[in-house]
Parts: sequence; C-alpha cells; structure tokens
Amino acid sequence: VAVTVAIVAHELPQELTDFMILVRSGQSPCRALMYNLLSALAAFLGAIIVLSIGVIEPEVQGLLLAATAGVLVFIALGELFPSVVDNSAGRKKLRMGLLVCGFLLGGLLLLIPDEHCELGGHDHDHE
Repeated sequence: VAVTVAIVAHELPQELTDFMILVRSGQSPCRALMYNLLSALAAFLGAIIVLSIGVIEPEVQGLLLAATAGVLVFIALGELFPSVVDNSAGRKKLRMGLLVCGFLLGGLLLLIPDEHCELGGHDHDHE
C-alpha cells in the first residue's frame, strides 16, 4: 500500500505539470491530454518490452539504469534548465558549465561500484 501511495503522490503532480506545460505552450487542453496519454502508453510499452525479455543480467541492468539516468540528466540540464534562466551572455556560460559538470558527475557516478554492475558471481541474496 505504501508503494502505491508513493507512486500516486509522485505521478499525479508530474502528470498535471506535464499537462500544464503543454497547455501553456499553446496546445489545446484536449490535445495536451492526448499527448500525455501517448506518453504514458509509451512507458507501458517499454515495461512490456522489458518484461518480455525475461531475466536481465545484473550487469546489463546497471548499465541500463545508468544510461536512463544520463538521458534524464541531459534532458533536465540541456532542455529544461535553459528555459528557466535568462539568455544573457553570462548565463550562457553558466549553463554550459553546468552542463559539463552534469556530464562529469554522470561519468564519475559510473565509477562507483554497485551491486548491479559487479562482474563475477553473486554471493549475496536479494530479498
């Protein structure tokens, strides 16, 4: 029950925010709702594809998680963050610096050992 409540508490504001962004960018409420629905269906399609693959090796799972996190960081820093700050020359340098820092941080995070990225046998239990 707690996981369901946490998911709803996360998803509801996120979907409302996505809807408002689409409406404020000029989409009609009906079209914004349709795009939001298509986005949600794409997530379900991805889940179906992953679940149909079967067992994913821990090393591959770790790499998929790292790549997905990198894409989300790229979108946040490269696409969303610039629209929040002004476009003065000093701000452009700040944005570029933050983008470089984001990529460097992502690269450093890949070096941190994780149970899903360890090569070799597993001698621990997942519960």
